[in-house]
Parts: sequence; C-alpha cells; structure tokens
Amino acid sequence: MSPAPQVDNTNIGPLPPISRNPYTSSSFLGGTQFENGKQKSLWIATYTSMLLWMLMLLILYMVAGSRKRQPATMTSARPVEGRPMTEVTTVEVYEKQNTMADRFRRAVRAARLNFILIFSATVITALGYGPTGGTVAMTWVAFAVGCLWVLAELFTDSHWLRLICSLIIFPLVAIIYGLAFRSRID
Repeated sequence: MSPAPQVDNTNIGPLPPISRNPYTSSSFLGGTQFENGKQKSLWIATYTSMLLWMLMLLILYMVAGSRKRQPATMTSARPVEGRPMTEVTTVEVYEKQNTMADRFRRAVRAARLNFILIFSATVITALGYGPTGGTVAMTWVAFAVGCLWVLAELFTDSHWLRLICSLIIFPLVAIIYGLAFRSRID
C-alpha cells in the first residue's frame, strides 16, 4: 500500500497563501505586516486617538455625578417707570454650571471627533494609493491639534477655540482624503 498523498493547503484557490510564520498576520490583500513604516505610523495615530477618547470617557464616568441640577429660586420684582409695583414673581432658574463633568463632556466630544476624523483619514488612505510622508505628517499634525483641543476643553469653554481648532483640522483631513486617490508619486 502506498502512503496517502500529501496535500498542500497553503494555497487554497483565489485566497492568498497562508503564512506559516505564527508571528506574522496576513492582510486581506495577501501582504504580511506593514508594507512600510508610514502605514504603521498612521495606525499608531489612530490607535492613540482612540485611547485618548476612551481615557476621557473613563474620567468623565468617574467625575460625573447625577445629571439632575438643583434649581435656584429667584424672586424678582421689576419696577417699571411710572407704574406701581403690583406683582412679585418667583421663578426657578437653572444656572449654567461649569463643573468638571461639563468640562470632561466637552473634552470627550473633542476626543471623539478627533478619533473619527483620524480614523476615517487613515482608512481612506489605506484603501487608496497608500500613505506618503506628507499624509503621515498631516495626520500627526491633525492628531496633535486634536490633543491640544481636548486639553483646552478641560480648561476653557470658548466657541472661538472650537472654531480655530476646526479650521486647522478639517482642511488637513480634507487634503488627506484628496491625496488618498492621487496618482502615485513618491
């Protein structure tokens, strides 16, 4: 009797070959690891921004108390010139409180927006022609501005700050999107 034939199962039809090295992983395109350090750098920025978002959420959950705000009762009588004062009005006023929980809610929103923008830019770059030094640099600049935005939200409540950070990050991400489908020039 002859021995059973050996079957080579490393290449199954149209699928990429299975890697025999247990320390490498095959991508859906058949490559192993990262083609270059640029792609790895983009994913590090994405992962770090996700960690920042998660950290802000955890801190928010620690400092946030009850969402119920206690109303302050205010009694006012507004005199009108030439008329006698006839009524006194009691109103419940909910004052805007700038608590640590509110600050962390704003920081969480900024961190989430930063993560979504960087993640989408990384994915679109990976699906396009791949990263270049310029797209990697712009991604890290957008990440750095996003981190500064998160820190600034912890210390101030300014709509001008949000506008300035948005005017820096949004065009960078739009340029990264545009460069994702350029003709390959390296």
